[in-house]
Amino acid sequence: MKKALIFIFLTLAFTTCSDKVWEGRSNDHKKWLKAFPTLEKAKGIDYVNTQVRVFDIKKHEVVADVGGYDGTYVSLYGLYTDSVNYIVEDPDTSGFKNLPFFISHFEKLKGSPYTCTYKTVKGDYKKTNLKPSSCDKILIIEAFHHFSDPVSMLNDIKKALKDKGILFIEEPLAEKTKLKGSEPRYCRRDFLALVETNGFKLVYEEKSRGRFIIFKFLKTI
Repeated sequence: MKKALIFIFLTLAFTTCSDKVWEGRSNDHKKWLKAFPTLEKAKGIDYVNTQVRVFDIKKHEVVADVGGYDGTYVSLYGLYTDSVNYIVEDPDTSGFKNLPFFISHFEKLKGSPYTCTYKTVKGDYKKTNLKPSSCDKILIIEAFHHFSDPVSMLNDIKKALKDKGILFIEEPLAEKTKLKGSEPRYCRRDFLALVETNGFKLVYEEKSRGRFIIFKFLKTI
């Protein structure tokens, strides 16, 4: 009964959220790349190393970054992985143009061409437009709290994952859920109730940085 009440509260609250997936992204790829002048700098970010270890991305997997905007993270992951099929999904396609610059920059730092492939997919605010049963892993990094319709998105993600597919969500949690304004946040209880009542079970979690936690989910239905 308690879970049901939490779920009803969250469902009502979502109708007040903005239709933007998130805010504050920069389209200045040249400025962003200045933060990574060397391979040592690019591979020296502690929380990215934590992501790579926890995500455990393997050769030939299909990995989608939902709400990935310009592929910031998956372009970095090419320094750590080989022969992975990455997908950057977002309803806002303005960042897609930056992805080739990121890949080119990191290839130069690596000293050899990436063996990973990259494609972009335009989603919307209710679905990802990823093909059914196509993904081994789906990542949602710093974006879930901006979804205006997380229930529809979770149901669509569940369809896009293979039977044994894994959903990773990295979220900054708060003491109390606040979904209005430019910086919406979930508390731990409400976040887990939302995801677990929509077909997923938590199997692992690890702190990433500050209030950010990486959650690993498997499908239940």
